Amino acid sequence: MANTEYPALPAHTKSGAIFLPDSFKALSRRDIQTLKDLANESGNNRFRYCLHAGPSDTLQQMVLAMGRDLYLPPHRQVGRDKSYTLIEGEMQVVLFTESGDVSHVFEMGHSSALDKPFIVRFDSGLWHTVFPLTPQVVYQELLIGTFMGTEYAEWSPQTPAMIARQQEQIAQWLGRQGAG
Repeated sequence: MANTEYPALPAHTKSGAIFLPDSFKALSRRDIQTLKDLANESGNNRFRYCLHAGPSDTLQQMVLAMGRDLYLPPHRQVGRDKSYTLIEGEMQVVLFTESGDVSHVFEMGHSSALDKPFIVRFDSGLWHTVFPLTPQVVYQELLIGTFMGTEYAEWSPQTPAMIARQQEQIAQWLGRQGAG
């Protein structure tokens, strides 16, 4: 999407998402900067461009900007595969067991970081969340299958202290992996 090809994007939308018009979509670095600005102005520090036409599409493709201070509770979308492709920044993708224990952490880095993945794919029926490690992160999210809702974990932290404990568990998990 180049600014000369599409009408000006609205400053805000109620859902924190913009469905891009037309059947052909292309995003420039300027569009990514606009997305980051929209996330900063959104009130929850998150915003997305939807590259699919709507929830009934069998491929859900989004580009998201998210700030480090946003907490995204562990969640899942059963029966669908999901992938994240990092565009800017660094982030953790954390997978959890059914009881809420950390089962895996992917520390994603830019494609120039030789030892960090910049693409992660998994069964989105797994409990998972994303933690930005930089002030802002931009990534592409792909889901196979029509949108049928998101389930949030009952064991998900609800207070800042509980969130901090969860982040400590993630750091401990990473420490055990480095020690092995």
